[in-house]
Amino acid sequence: MIRWCSRSVVPMLATALLAACSGSPPPLNTDLAVQKVLASPTPNLLYGQPATYTITVTNNGPNTYGGTIGFVDAIPAGMTFTGVSSPWTCAPVGAVGPANVVCTRPGPLAPSASVSAAFTVSVAGPAVLGPTVKNCARLVVPFGDQNNANNNACVTNSVSAGPPPGFDLKLQKTAGGALTAGGTGTYTFTVANLGPSPVPAGTTITLTDNLPAGLTFGSMTNPWVCTGTTSVTCGLTLTSALPASGTQSGTMTVNVAASVTGVVQNCATISTPGDTNVQNDRSCIGTDVVQAPQKYDLILAKTVAHPLTAGMTGAYTFTITNLGPGFVPAGTVLTITDNLVAGLTFASITPPWVCTGATSVTCTLTLTSPLPMGGTLTATMTVNVAPIVPGTPPPGQIRNCAAVGAPGDSNAQNDQGCVTSDVVTPTTQRLWVGSLVSLYGVGFDLAQLPTAAPGGAVTPNHRLTNAPGNGTQGLAFDAAGNLWMSREQNSIACFQAANLSGVYTTGPNGTITSPALSSPWDIAFDPSGNLWVANGANDTVVKFNAGALSCSTAQTLTPSVVLSSSGGSLSTPRALAFDAAANLWVVNETGSLVRFAAPLPTSSVALPASTTLTAASPAFNTPRGLAFDAAGNAFVTNAFSDTLMKFTPSQLASGGTQTPTVNIQIPATYPCELTGPAFDWSGNLWVSCLSSLVRFTPADLASSGTAVMANLAKITSAPSSPQTTFIEANRLAFTPKPTGLPLYP
Repeated sequence: MIRWCSRSVVPMLATALLAACSGSPPPLNTDLAVQKVLASPTPNLLYGQPATYTITVTNNGPNTYGGTIGFVDAIPAGMTFTGVSSPWTCAPVGAVGPANVVCTRPGPLAPSASVSAAFTVSVAGPAVLGPTVKNCARLVVPFGDQNNANNNACVTNSVSAGPPPGFDLKLQKTAGGALTAGGTGTYTFTVANLGPSPVPAGTTITLTDNLPAGLTFGSMTNPWVCTGTTSVTCGLTLTSALPASGTQSGTMTVNVAASVTGVVQNCATISTPGDTNVQNDRSCIGTDVVQAPQKYDLILAKTVAHPLTAGMTGAYTFTITNLGPGFVPAGTVLTITDNLVAGLTFASITPPWVCTGATSVTCTLTLTSPLPMGGTLTATMTVNVAPIVPGTPPPGQIRNCAAVGAPGDSNAQNDQGCVTSDVVTPTTQRLWVGSLVSLYGVGFDLAQLPTAAPGGAVTPNHRLTNAPGNGTQGLAFDAAGNLWMSREQNSIACFQAANLSGVYTTGPNGTITSPALSSPWDIAFDPSGNLWVANGANDTVVKFNAGALSCSTAQTLTPSVVLSSSGGSLSTPRALAFDAAANLWVVNETGSLVRFAAPLPTSSVALPASTTLTAASPAFNTPRGLAFDAAGNAFVTNAFSDTLMKFTPSQLASGGTQTPTVNIQIPATYPCELTGPAFDWSGNLWVSCLSSLVRFTPADLASSGTAVMANLAKITSAPSSPQTTFIEANRLAFTPKPTGLPLYP
């Protein structure tokens, strides 16, 4: 193979340009040209200062040049090569003139294209270098060049004296925003060394600022040290040299009199021994003065609309008023603190307030718009009221206080509001029982419920009669207090809250029928008011949206969601309930308790259980009832074994096979078919046993064993007509909902 190389390459360049040799023939009619100019300093070189030449190689065409591009720079005496711009490479680096420096870069170079190199040198002093200097660059073309006349470029420049030794400090003064009348403002001073020499360590820079009328000195950032109030002098002694381009800064805070208005002009000056230029030592700035916003005064009033009822929820209303005279700015965070007294715990507050804590409650709200003078904000806090301990009197009255806080509130003396409220014994609470035979259901007033064993026959004060066919399966109250019942006839009946007092004989006020209902054995409302139904005959749970429900008309509805079994998640679902976290729990009569985690699907799906729990020692035996207490424990009733089982939150979370922490056996001598269950306002658990209702106190629920029925309070059917009693009691529910419990089962 023939390797083409230029014979014009001098021997000393052979090694550097070896890569320029190619196995390809040289291009024809290619003309490379070189130009050289002094880029800086201009127009003359300076003794003792660096200089940069721009060397440009151009392809005058007509063909593309494909080889390595190179030139040789003949550095004259008095100059030293210091560097070149990428991608050029030169050798030898640091060459001291007179010397030849060889520089190359990769091709190709298209016609009319050019490439440039920034070639830097240092310039000696006048003792070495004369008043003029000539510097040349020669183009090296390994493949040959069709025109050698433009392959050399020289430039001749005069050499002048460099800048005098020393440093030049420049001051710049800026303001940190507008000044506030009656408040403060800030100025920042920046001292920059323009060079060429550093400022020696130990040099003291003195800053003088004669503040205009109405401004007085407040403070200065370290390490500056200042004296004076209106004629301010500040000093800074350098602990190390300040190099060229280095800076030192300081921020001064000034006090602004309330009488200052308009625009304030302020100037400052620096003085430093050795500063070669005093023309840039002074800096001035004009700054607007704004008026301080007027202060505001927040006051809080706390009210309660009704007496608090033991075992129920109550509501306090906070009203925050701005007494002015200024407005509360947008973005201000308001805080309400309420240390609830014994017997009260936090439940909720109206949005957009956000609260933390159970008894020591802190609530916050960030204003999205200013609150003007006279403007008000309100919030309603719901609290849980502790139930009355059996055998003890009600607390009578309680006094509760809350306080509002906000940055900038000018008067803390009126931030607290207190209210005293009565605590009364519940009187309107009722226990409702769904009856499988004869009646829709019956209701017992609180006063009718036995408070001690053994209880006895009671005629309910409230009855829903005129029930066609067989009776009630599921039982649940909606948020409006309407009573909903699922029926064996594959329908759901609703009785309005107004019709739940006394005897109501005209039948339900509203009904739901649906092809999706198939033995609807239980119902429950979720936190959004949607109605969920467990269908025991086709292993589904269906949802009817809250917006579609009516307690005043007969409806035929299609459920918005149908949950069907996946992996045995639904197997003869007999009972369902929502826990405090809005998870849906379902009791399968075949022997399992399953959880479907919130948020629940919004469309129909075959849904596997999030958690599945089975019982051992003993096992489930036809489980038909489910209720949660305030602590999140689940209680399951087994109809055929007449047992009541308790599972803790940790057991529920783990799932799998669990031994009940408490297992209570109803004796065989007491006919039961245990179902229900429901908690009352004092934490007692009521269950249904055919034609009787049985109460378990918290103490009764604490340990396993066979129940001593004589020691339990009971309600038995009154010996009168079927229209005044219940036969085969099924589901139970208390209204209003007891404090702290999840939704009704």
